[in-house]
Amino acid sequence: MSREITIGLIAEGGTDRDYLTGLISRVFLQLAYECRQVPQIREVKYEQYSRQDAPAYVMSAAREFYGIYDVLCVHLDADGLSDRKFRNDKVNPAMRAVAEAEGDIIRVIAPLVPVRTVENWMLADRDALLKLMGTRLSARELDLHHPPESYPKPKETIKDAIRKHEAQKSGRRKKVTIRDFYEPLGENASLEELQKLPSFQKFYAAARQSLIDLGLIVPE
Repeated sequence: MSREITIGLIAEGGTDRDYLTGLISRVFLQLAYECRQVPQIREVKYEQYSRQDAPAYVMSAAREFYGIYDVLCVHLDADGLSDRKFRNDKVNPAMRAVAEAEGDIIRVIAPLVPVRTVENWMLADRDALLKLMGTRLSARELDLHHPPESYPKPKETIKDAIRKHEAQKSGRRKKVTIRDFYEPLGENASLEELQKLPSFQKFYAAARQSLIDLGLIVPE
């Protein structure tokens, strides 16, 4: 009988939820094939959680959801800080605090830290984004051709691309907005393209480590 794995996600906003729940499910389903016995991955459950400083944010959630989830994915936006600085100043202290805490607490934490915001990850699979937009314009014409993690304001980049698309559109086809893209990109964007992003690679490695910590993947 295969083991059932429950996965929780804490994040601030509804659009983050729409994008990340499907994406996280796909990552764990892919990793499940590395397990000694393929586990049943339940649908990722989103818990809205008011943002605090990272150590307190992670610690309080790990205590609150103890006994509910086997793995807790924690979304933290670096918001322009360098990845190294954000991890050294925020993520690593949070993970140490959890490891050293006493009492009932979720010990298996998978930090999820886009280089700025989740919209950087949404730019990884340009073909999927253009298809959702329904545009005839190229990625270069929409200014979507640069490395995804190089955009300082990725949400505005996507919105600008939508405006350019809408300006050249003919007829009365339905107008699209960025909110239309979060859930389908989370559920369908190429994991192979996402794996090219260093920040996503780190989440993927953290997700894999969580299954090692649960004894489901034997480390090499």
